[in-house]
Amino acid sequence: MSVGTSVDPSLGMLGSIAESALDPDYATRADAVSSHATAAIRRSVRGRIASTLVIALTMAVLVGGIASLKGANTGVDAQRQELRQRITAGVGAGDAKASQVQSLRNQISQLAPPAVPEQAESTGVSALAAASQAQGRGATVILTDAATAGTQNKGDPSLGRVLDSDIQSAVNGLWAAGASAVAIDGQRISSLSAIRSAGEAILVNYRPLSSPYVVAGIGENLASDFGQTANARSLQSAARDYGLGVQIEKSSSLTLPPALLTLRYAKVVQAKEARQ
Repeated sequence: MSVGTSVDPSLGMLGSIAESALDPDYATRADAVSSHATAAIRRSVRGRIASTLVIALTMAVLVGGIASLKGANTGVDAQRQELRQRITAGVGAGDAKASQVQSLRNQISQLAPPAVPEQAESTGVSALAAASQAQGRGATVILTDAATAGTQNKGDPSLGRVLDSDIQSAVNGLWAAGASAVAIDGQRISSLSAIRSAGEAILVNYRPLSSPYVVAGIGENLASDFGQTANARSLQSAARDYGLGVQIEKSSSLTLPPALLTLRYAKVVQAKEARQ
């Protein structure tokens, strides 16, 4: 008769503990954390891909915008250059016409009969109106943009440019010093002349001028007399503070062209009408 072997119940419990040492709740929690980590990694990868796509699109838009701006600037530069060429051509044509008008006036003066008292008086009026050529001794005031910054420029190069008010000051100073005729870069100053700025350009008689600006006047002892005017002191102050170039030179012989005048209200009186 054989004797059966009995199994201790505690051994089964020990085996169960050995097989599943971790509590089921801990295992469930570990699986959840692992799942969340995997999902986070996937979301991170997707986010990086999305961010890369957004950056790439942004860069494409920026590059396209820069390219279009460059194209627009190129078109604007071309238009500006074309306008400059047209203005230069127009000014050149106007100067040629003015030279032709002056040549014809000189021919008319040479063909005119000898002067009579009335004509002599007319000649004096013509000189006062800047309608005739002026010659004689005088002085020139040369104004140039600043080559270096002055004490008050504060790094702004625009403060070193000659302004229309500077040229007006030079002209007024020459008149105050006793000048009988004044011209700026060959543009005769009359009662109808305008000295003004248009952007960075300075217009005299509606002609654009550039540095250096030569303001010439006819008169005796004009250089020394101009140096004593308040206008000359103002220009010297601008030269000291903003670096403008101001030169006052004496000239033994100057020739100033006549102004191109257009009669607005007056009319030419014929000799027969003048005798009546």
